[in-house]
Amino acid sequence: NQNTESLLQGVSDRNILSYYPLSLPLVEDLINKIEKNITLDELRKDKRGFLMENTSSETQLNNKENIFLRQLTDDFLIKQLTFLDGTKAVNVLYPILTNILNNLKLSHTKQFVVKFIVHSAFVIERCIKKEFLEYPDLNLFLKENGETISIIEKEFVKVEETFGIKIPLSELAYISDIFIQS
Repeated sequence: NQNTESLLQGVSDRNILSYYPLSLPLVEDLINKIEKNITLDELRKDKRGFLMENTSSETQLNNKENIFLRQLTDDFLIKQLTFLDGTKAVNVLYPILTNILNNLKLSHTKQFVVKFIVHSAFVIERCIKKEFLEYPDLNLFLKENGETISIIEKEFVKVEETFGIKIPLSELAYISDIFIQS
């Protein structure tokens, strides 16, 4: 929120490092780092946080993306998900999508975002219910797409920590397919 950013910038002459969504492992990790006198510059290297700065073009872009994501959440996810908080899922998944796209040097469309967010939200919900999809010939897939699945697996640790679940490789393979087929 631009007003919050302006208010926070007014309180301090320094930029503010913000973490969202919070999870117990993240908070514990941050406390440990602060107790060890880790500098703010070092904390900034942690990709789980984001720096709040006033840049109007970025804010406008984020507002357009936020409106789109809010519509996706309100118009579809909240109505379709049984256990999972759709808003929380989107707030966790969208930064992960951005990181994966950057790592794979891919761009995306709204359709791509919808495909990733919706599929991943249902993966999370299945994992909460311990109902997993099997991936046909998983070993061959892993052998042929090891780099992609490794990136996805690394990014989805944040999902596992946030929701207290373990996502099996079969589900990660389906998520990887989204990027491989793009």
